Amino acid sequence: MRLASATVVLLLLAAGCLGASPGGDDGDGAGAIAAPVWETGQWWTYAVVIPEAEVVTTMVVGDVDETDYHIGSSRLVDAQRHAVLNHNPALGRIRVADMALYEKNEPQLLLQFPLETGASWNFSLFGVERFDATITAVADGRVTIVAESPSGDRLEYVYHRASGWLTSFVHSEAGGELLRMTLVEAGTGYS
Repeated sequence: MRLASATVVLLLLAAGCLGASPGGDDGDGAGAIAAPVWETGQWWTYAVVIPEAEVVTTMVVGDVDETDYHIGSSRLVDAQRHAVLNHNPALGRIRVADMALYEKNEPQLLLQFPLETGASWNFSLFGVERFDATITAVADGRVTIVAESPSGDRLEYVYHRASGWLTSFVHSEAGGELLRMTLVEAGTGYS
């Protein structure tokens, strides 16, 4: 279950490609950052490390409706891994209004826009009932978020305004890292 949720997160990361219209502060990036606006064909490629494998995967915005962005994988094997392992919660749907991921068909705020230093909120992910998230830094259009759960799970991830999505995402627990995703490339016009 955790592996599958991680795959969705990976795909979500890939979905916020360069060329997005993320909005927000135009200065040094220290101000509040607004949610991005994605379009069909935007994509993100991530290097993903999980205990079971090391893979490179591309997440693609396949469609946009009035409620959700529909995120898919560029490769059948990645979609199959997600279906079996559910390690990327970003695959499937992301809510347009607030960029919430769906976990067990319930929207979860991985990010709470506008992104500002010190903001905090909570959400569930990877079968963990509660992560308490805090924005620890905003600089040069990059936002660092740390989320911890009472169970000892920890998420540390970075949102980048220019790419319109996450550039890194690490899920760990007392026993070590469960998932590490790093943005390799992003773009628009995927077909």
